[in-house]
Parts: sequence; structure tokens; C-alpha cells
Amino acid sequence: MDLLGLLGILLGILTIILFIIKKFNIIIAAPIATIVVLLFNDVSILETVFVAKKILT
Repeated sequence: MDLLGLLGILLGILTIILFIIKKFNIIIAAPIATIVVLLFNDVSILETVFVAKKILT
């Protein structure tokens, strides 16, 4: 894991904590924090959120 990925995870945690402190609903805060983590880890957002992959084949 590179430094930018680790920074993304930390920012995702910070994002969800700040949204909860500001009285946001967890249903809205969690996906936003997930998108922050995905952006910093250079992962395709649409593929990750909307496509279910088979883990066991």
C-alpha cells in the first residue's frame, strides 16, 4: 500500500467522523467516506460500487 492510499483511508475515517459530529445521517455519510477512500486508492468507483464480483469460482 502506498502513502497516498494510506492517506485516503485516514481521510475516509476523518470524513465519516466529521459527518457524524455535524449530525449527518450515517446512510449518507458512509458512502461519501467510501468514495473518498476509493478516489485516493485509485480504484474505479463505478466498478466497485455497482458491480458484484464473484470471489469464489
